[in-house]
Order: sequence, then C-alpha cells, then structure tokens
Amino acid sequence: MRIRYWRDTLWCTGFIFAVLVGLYMLPAQFELFNPLAEAFDDFELTDLVYSRHLGEDQNLEHIQDAVALTDTNIVLVNIGYLNRAGIAQEIFNINAHQPKLIAIDALFEVPRAPEDDSLMAQAFSETKNLILGVKLLNPNYTKGGFDSAQVTYPMFDRYALHGYVNLITDGEDKFRVSRHYSPQERSTDTAMLAFSTKIASIAYPAQTQAFLARSNEVESINFRRHEKQYRCLDVADALNPELPFSLKDKIVIMGFMGENFQSKSWEDKFFTPLNEVYIGKTAPDMFGMTVHANIVSMIAEKSFINEMPDWLALCIGVLLCMANVQVFMWIYYRLSRWYDALTKLLQLLQVLLLLYVSVLSFSFFRYKMDLAVGIAAILLAGDLLEIYMGFLKPKVLQQTAKWFRKHEPAPAAPTEE
Repeated sequence: MRIRYWRDTLWCTGFIFAVLVGLYMLPAQFELFNPLAEAFDDFELTDLVYSRHLGEDQNLEHIQDAVALTDTNIVLVNIGYLNRAGIAQEIFNINAHQPKLIAIDALFEVPRAPEDDSLMAQAFSETKNLILGVKLLNPNYTKGGFDSAQVTYPMFDRYALHGYVNLITDGEDKFRVSRHYSPQERSTDTAMLAFSTKIASIAYPAQTQAFLARSNEVESINFRRHEKQYRCLDVADALNPELPFSLKDKIVIMGFMGENFQSKSWEDKFFTPLNEVYIGKTAPDMFGMTVHANIVSMIAEKSFINEMPDWLALCIGVLLCMANVQVFMWIYYRLSRWYDALTKLLQLLQVLLLLYVSVLSFSFFRYKMDLAVGIAAILLAGDLLEIYMGFLKPKVLQQTAKWFRKHEPAPAAPTEE
C-alpha cells in the first residue's frame, strides 16, 4: 500500500509539472491572456514592499525600513538643457566647494563650439575626481559583453575616468522599467565598471570590493530613495556661485532632471518599484541619474538584495507539489464528498501564506524568494490529481502490468529424473 501511495505521488507530481511546462511553452502572444499579461507586465510582488505614502512629517515612508533617511553624502545636480559652457560654469561653482568627486551622467563624444569645449576642458582639468559616462554598444551574446563603446571626445578624455551608463530595463521606449543592473561588463575584451559602480569604487572602496566579491553578473537594485531623499541642486542653483549648502567631500552626480524641477519631463526617466501606481503604471517616476544614486547608496550601506537561486526555487516547488498531492490524495480517498471544497480552501490558504512569507522575507531580510513554481503547482494540484486518478492512473497501471507480463521470465523447463 505504501509503495503504491508513493508511486502515485511521484507519477501525479510528474504529470503536474508536465502540464506546467506545457503552459509555459504556450505562445507568448496568446490573445486570450494579452490584456492581463500587459497589465501585470511591469509589476512584481516585491513592489508592495516598496510602496510608500506621506506620513505626518511628510517624509516618504516604506514598509521595508519605515523611513529612508536622506543620503546627505550624495548631491544631485540638474544640467537641464544647458550647453557645454553652462555645464562648465556649474562645475566651476561646484569645484569651489571641494567635492569628493563629480560624476556626469551625460555623453560627450563629439566636439561642439570650440569656445564651449575649451571652457568645459578647463573645468574638467580642475576637477579632482571626474567620472564621465559612456555607452556600451553592440552586445555580443556569443562571447558575452559588448563589441564597442562610445568614446569620449579626446579633449575631455584625458581628465576623466569612465563608467558605462547602460541600465538593464524591461519594456521599450518611454515604458522602461528599471529593477536590475550589471555591476561590470566587458567591452572589446576590456573590463569596465558601471557608472554607479565606478562612483562607489572611489567614494567607498571597501564596500565596493565586498559588493563585487559577490560575483553576480546582474544585481537587483534596492530602491530606497527618490529625488526628495537626496540633496538636489536645480540649474539656477548650480549656476549661482553661492550654493545653498556645502559640497565639501560630497559625491556630486550631474545629469538631466528636466528643464527645471518645476517642469515635467519623461526624457531619461524610468519606471521603478517606487512608482505610486503598482499595476499598469502610467508615468515614469525616476530619472536615470537618481537610479545611479540609489545603486551608490546601496553599495555604501551594504543593503544588497539576495535572490533565491533557480535550483532552490525548483526544489521547493517540487516538494510543495508532492506534499499537496499526498494531502489531496488522502482527501480523495477518505473525504471524497468534500474534496473540491477542502482542496480549494487549502490551495487558497497556502498561496496567501506563501505570498505573505515572500513579502516578509524581502521586507526584513532583503531576500527575494521565487515561489512562482510552487504556487503554480499548488493551484493546479487539486484538479490535475482528479484527472490523474480518474484517467491517467488506470492507463499507467495497465501499461505497467503489460510491461511486467512482457518482461516476465519464462518458466524453467522441467527436468527429467
């Protein structure tokens, strides 16, 4: 009896996972599910952890850390639509306050007006630690990395270090969702750090070394701060030699944040988990330079996100499936009249519990649990077990008996005495 019980458990579990694989292999453009898929395409369960609201003190509050304090070590400076002479003037004013470094999230690959370029080169030459962004081009999926990169104009290149500004995004054009980034890549067989990683390597060398030692090709970004939780200088503020606060030993990140802080712009802006609308997001909420700032803060604070490996997610999924099959099978034999009601109730309770555990795990431990396989198996287990018991099991028994009869050893020939 026990052997037959375990045999049915294994066969039914295999059947459930075969159905899961079949559903996964369905064409992505299956029209019946298109509206639902598009609505949830930019949503993850962990977005609930990042949900925020304005508290009584008007600070942004998060489930995961109550209040994310302003990172006063990082200052965001808006360059708006300034030409190179205007950007140079901002740098002159910033350098007067002796920042730790200046990183510019902008590309300077071609010459412009000679007088503007000369002024910018002078500003760059007076900057203690200057990081300029470059863009990696032509991803090489065979060898890994990229085949080339946009080079910085030689007049500026001599004064700067470089980091690539490419971000990993889902979606296209104005509907780009930022959740992950690559800490380092290879370009023309040369290792290069990402823009934010390069900033952190200068400002926080020990923390960056620990971060890179994780050896993850892709890291989840722990978004904890919006623009309001960094010190910011608008175009007019940065062009004024009398800055509103000191920048001594600060990390200054310069980039585009709209024409000014009062204007609304979607240029170089991304959807992130901090978006106020979880599902079906309508407007991007974070500029690219703020995404880089969040990564730098994450490295400095060692608030890394760990993700469950695929093999562990699969193992948990199989174990959950087998456990449910055994329980449902007992209900099938002992409480058949209540099978549908009991299995549906157990499925609902388990799914809610697993979702709650996932949220708590991410909230308190920054550990992203991938329980999708297990949840899918639980949701299918009740109905598919009935199919197995009513249709497939007789077929399995019939084929098993036929196999044993076919391979049964022939009786020994009688011997003469």
